[in-house]
Amino acid sequence: MCASETETLLRVEALSVAFASLGRSLYAVRDLSLSLRPGEILALVGESGCGKSLLARAILGLPPENAKLEGQILFQQRDLLRLSEAELRSIRGRQISMIFQEPMTALNPVLTCGHQAAEILTAHGQEHSRARVIEMFTQVGIPEAQSRYDSYPHQLSGGMRQRVLIAMSLLCDPLLLLADEPTTALDVTISRQILALLVRESRLRHMAVLFISHDLRTVETFADSVGVMYAGHLVESAPAAQLFAHPCHPYTQGLLNASRVTPQASQKRLLTIPGVVPTLAAMPPGCPFAPRCPRVLDICREHFPPPTRLADHTVACFAQARA
Repeated sequence: MCASETETLLRVEALSVAFASLGRSLYAVRDLSLSLRPGEILALVGESGCGKSLLARAILGLPPENAKLEGQILFQQRDLLRLSEAELRSIRGRQISMIFQEPMTALNPVLTCGHQAAEILTAHGQEHSRARVIEMFTQVGIPEAQSRYDSYPHQLSGGMRQRVLIAMSLLCDPLLLLADEPTTALDVTISRQILALLVRESRLRHMAVLFISHDLRTVETFADSVGVMYAGHLVESAPAAQLFAHPCHPYTQGLLNASRVTPQASQKRLLTIPGVVPTLAAMPPGCPFAPRCPRVLDICREHFPPPTRLADHTVACFAQARA
């Protein structure tokens, strides 16, 4: 996920997001670095609560009010953490857009879908254009787009509401799209259609996409690169083909094994990762995966492993570094 300065659209450097509790800082994201090039689809994968959505909100300039952020989020060489709210509003929705997880809560139930989409144009100083919204609705595969302009969110299916959100996110031709588990509430067929739509739009527009998912297998067929998060840390990153062919971190290996049916168990039993993800208040010293890791070393329980770079593959694991 590293790129030269001239290629990089987004570069997150040593980002930490912490919350104060009983006189101490609890880190939901810790010392995370990644980069994203124009037109690249980077999938960020990990269990619920590992900090993926929090990272996306930090990039968008919408972290929780009580969060303390450290590090840098460089977008076109500008540090988003140093910009004023007015400067962030000029970027948010125009240069950086986001698709949220649940369209029924992301859309206003008392406004028509078309009106909500057109408001984005108005917010960024563009003409309130019904024709342009209908054109975008059509482009993202909404049938009878002209009548759907006047539909309320509850009148559309989950898949159509998600397409409305995608259309809204693309109206201002953003350079970066943050897609936060956009297929979570959809069935398999609709999910595949939505994923295909996002990939198509990314390629057509040369638009970078940060795709957030809890399912490593979901992103295998379309991501250019993959980052794996655990308990707020980025533990592994690589080009997608390389990561799926040669996963290095024990957590990544466990996620992949859990998604495969084992032939020794009548094709029914799934492998699991023992234990649970630690809470922020009970984060162990050293590597947070150590209590669950089958390859744990003594040093793992005391220190977090620094990222080790193997060609384009980066992994934070003492056991892998000594292999």
